[in-house]
Amino acid sequence: MSLASLQKQAHDLFLTGVRAADPTIAVRNALIKRPLTRAPEGTLFLIAFGKAACAMMEEALRHIPTGQRHDALTGVGSGWGRNHTLRAYEPKFSSDREEC
Repeated sequence: MSLASLQKQAHDLFLTGVRAADPTIAVRNALIKRPLTRAPEGTLFLIAFGKAACAMMEEALRHIPTGQRHDALTGVGSGWGRNHTLRAYEPKFSSDREEC
């Protein structure tokens, strides 16, 4: 196997890993496999936390059943405690604001 061939293979493997970690694609695939169901008598609440919260929320909002009342919140942690609990967050999205 030539050096150029190995470099191409390494590059292809890297891109495959990056695509697999894409939060938008991950949420899209999950919601295609298991779509959100309509909550006819209530509100659908969507919550996302972490670095990828906005990307995940933006994709999840595309999958809300038509006419479904919903509310959404994203948060980005400012630090994790010893017990891995979120100590603080900054709200980044709500139903009255249409972007992260």
